[in-house]
Amino acid sequence: MKQLACMGLLVLLAAPAARAGTEEARAKVIPWSGHWWPMRKGQMSNGYRDGEAPPLRKHDRVTGAKAADWERKNHYVSEFPKWYGHCHAWAAAAVSEPEPTHKIRFKGETFWVGDVKAMLTESHYGDKATLFGERYTGPNCDPDDIHPDQLWKLMQDRMGEQGLPLLMDLDNTKEVWTYPVYGYRIEYQPDRSESDLYNCELTLFVTNTTVPPDYVGCLTLRKYYTFDVKMKGGVIEEGTGKWTGKSKKDHPDYAWYPASRGQENTELDYSLAHDLAEEASNSGDAATAMRRLQARLDYEGAMGHRDLAGDRTNHAPAGAAFVSNPALPDLAVRRRYTPQLMARR
Repeated sequence: MKQLACMGLLVLLAAPAARAGTEEARAKVIPWSGHWWPMRKGQMSNGYRDGEAPPLRKHDRVTGAKAADWERKNHYVSEFPKWYGHCHAWAAAAVSEPEPTHKIRFKGETFWVGDVKAMLTESHYGDKATLFGERYTGPNCDPDDIHPDQLWKLMQDRMGEQGLPLLMDLDNTKEVWTYPVYGYRIEYQPDRSESDLYNCELTLFVTNTTVPPDYVGCLTLRKYYTFDVKMKGGVIEEGTGKWTGKSKKDHPDYAWYPASRGQENTELDYSLAHDLAEEASNSGDAATAMRRLQARLDYEGAMGHRDLAGDRTNHAPAGAAFVSNPALPDLAVRRRYTPQLMARR
């Protein structure tokens, strides 16, 4: 089966109806893997390397800020649910920031790859989102959302036409596990019992987060799903997609991409994080550096914004909602831990 290497091209191997076929696409640049920084551990403010200061403490030493104290007071409670963390922020950073690939010295401090990735992650914790589908929060939600026909069209536009990745919550329970998705493949064949109905197998190519903080590169994860959808003349019929088999209970919950950068930590200096990442991603190869830079410019151009762009509530694409990040921890759960948070303050 033909695969495209890191290219945002859409391949239709069988467009006519009543034929089996394959469609696939990849983003132009693959997002980097990063640690998800669970809130129970508080490694950004407590440290992750033996004998080394925590990432945000190093940040504070060179800036005079108190980002580590802010993080410890607001994003670290050892009794938080196990899944609470920064996966949505890492995913947003991984699709919009250069990957640091080596350690760097700055003002007497050694910043390891994990230190810089931690700062980049914290810099995107409050990104606003252009949202497709809805986060599942309980029985009143549609358990089949995001519907597969909606997701297919979104991937065609995002990866096939623009060559850009998507962020997806791949857990359709109340928990949120966000990953960058940089490619997909759909194999489809006509159903034997119903006209215009197709049985489809979906493969998502995902950047994984199950890595140590200093990991460099992309650890690929593949996720598999099945669904049925109606097509006429190779065109997907809106509203006809249904998850099938095990995918009825295990499928992506919603998809989104960053609409504007945002951070909760008011003490964090984003410019330091970004500049360190730029320096730490310089391989010494001018051509490689230019490709990385151009990839960032392409991404920002496609998003229609620069750093700290204001909310653009009037520019959400058709079928999308422009919202505060849906992956932020459930406020009802956070309120149960208010006494611990207040005590830390």
